[in-house]
Amino acid sequence: MVSFVNSQTDYNVDGDYFDIGSSSLPIKTWNTNIYYTVNVGSSGTDIRTTVGAGAFQGNRYIFTFDADVGTKFTFYASNSSAIARKTTQTYDSASDTTHIEVWIGATNNAAIEYRIPGNPLNITPNQTITGSIAPWGSWSFSGTVCYLLGTKIRTPSGEVAIEDLKIGDLISVWDPISLTEICKKVKWLGKSVACCTDGIPGDSSNHPIKIEKDAISDNIPHSDLFITSEHCIFINKSFVPARMLVNGCTISYESNISSYTYYHIETEDHSVIWANGLKAESYLSTGNSQQFANRSSTPQPPQLRKNWEHDSAAPLRTERHFVEPLFYELLERAKMLHADFRPVVGQQASDSELTLRTEAGAVIRPLRQSGEWVTFMLPESVHHVLLHSRVVRPSDSIGPFVDDRRQLGVLVGDIKLFSCDSTRSLNDHLVSRNTKGWREYEQGMELRWTSGDAYIDLCSDPCVLEGQSLLSIQIMSSGSSC
Repeated sequence: MVSFVNSQTDYNVDGDYFDIGSSSLPIKTWNTNIYYTVNVGSSGTDIRTTVGAGAFQGNRYIFTFDADVGTKFTFYASNSSAIARKTTQTYDSASDTTHIEVWIGATNNAAIEYRIPGNPLNITPNQTITGSIAPWGSWSFSGTVCYLLGTKIRTPSGEVAIEDLKIGDLISVWDPISLTEICKKVKWLGKSVACCTDGIPGDSSNHPIKIEKDAISDNIPHSDLFITSEHCIFINKSFVPARMLVNGCTISYESNISSYTYYHIETEDHSVIWANGLKAESYLSTGNSQQFANRSSTPQPPQLRKNWEHDSAAPLRTERHFVEPLFYELLERAKMLHADFRPVVGQQASDSELTLRTEAGAVIRPLRQSGEWVTFMLPESVHHVLLHSRVVRPSDSIGPFVDDRRQLGVLVGDIKLFSCDSTRSLNDHLVSRNTKGWREYEQGMELRWTSGDAYIDLCSDPCVLEGQSLLSIQIMSSGSSC
């Protein structure tokens, strides 16, 4: 774990926790911006912030995380005060940066700001999302895996509400190897409060999922079950995240819930348990236990963390070829249970709405399109342009059974500039990893995704300045069709 130190401004993390406690922040004169740099290695980082009471004189503490776009980030903030804490999240597509603010101070007049490369929160570009962290509550985008208050857990003596279980109690467990019901002791029980954020996709917003009575099969679950989106249910001998089966009817996000108390159960080994009669998972301690109010605030050492590959009770399946048939099977059942249900799967659009945007704000529409190539005529005195397109997540445009939640624009190959009877390739996007508005590579480094506004440097070509040029861009795919 790397901990914030009052006097230190530069940090290096690689797979570590980066821990910030508001009590360690320096107090400067009123309305001072204080800057910090966090260099992040290829293994990413888990950002942990604890916000307490205190007066910070309107200071803003700005943490810039220097990493390649696509590096794994998780984020968790807990509020250890009696004051609700305002949060804001914005994704700036031009710089391909997410800005997260958590407001602090006795009157929320100061803020900690995090600048994270890419769009891990899946925010609509250039839209500001506001929310709050309830007193003694928490907020994260690290994949909370829990049951909500009132969930009934099967035990040898009958069902017990999850909030009434105690460490050492016996619960019923399904053994996938012997195909029998056995018993295990509760090793630990976690409890915390989650706050939801409106305006972003359900799988990022913390809104819980409701699995309606009979959604899976007759009397399974036997009553409505409320779980978090990353929670896995046991189906076809495997674990599948609930978010990948959401159909908007029998399995849906509860967007009317703004906050809730959640619980989880840990047994000695990861287990298949029954929740409201539906087989689902127990808690797998992968290192995120600090999100629970009654767990030690000291992060688990890496050697004690468990993982899905070696420690899960059954395989975790997120491949499309496995999940898609399950999704449509449950969708057909939803149509049978609700005759008036008219499902809409995916958000297909006819095109990517490609344009170029100049530094002066002019919009340039395509001159022509031939196969993969889209050609634009450039006006004079243009030094660079932004390749603008619609941005979609494959999990939205195709269906939740696609485990790809990146905000994708278009997949670009070559870029060619035709001017003064010559042709030049403009392939900085395939060479420089940190070019603004460009995301991950595909096929090695031959293709690259945009984030919706991708920077293209025209190298101040003299013919471009005279307005005698064409720009042709090879478009291999879009986020709605990948």
